[in-house]
Amino acid sequence: MILSACDSGLSVVRPGDELMGLAAAVFALGTRTLIASVVPISDAATRPLMVGLHAGLRAGLAPAAALAQAQAHAADDDESLAASMSFVCFGAG
Repeated sequence: MILSACDSGLSVVRPGDELMGLAAAVFALGTRTLIASVVPISDAATRPLMVGLHAGLRAGLAPAAALAQAQAHAADDDESLAASMSFVCFGAG
């Protein structure tokens, strides 16, 4: 699963050691791999990364490899570089 929205990869631990957040919820429902941002990001700055990530996935790369390749090529400027580095691959990548 790919979530390109701000902070969508964040989870927090609540009293009683309960893990809360969108990432925790999708894993509890059976998602095996999640690529998501852990900081606020600009939609425009994220576009090059998402285009490269989807191209890598279509080419048959594993999610983590597709993300790494897209991150290496997505940085047209400082804002795009920062946005691309905010994405993390969780789970079986």
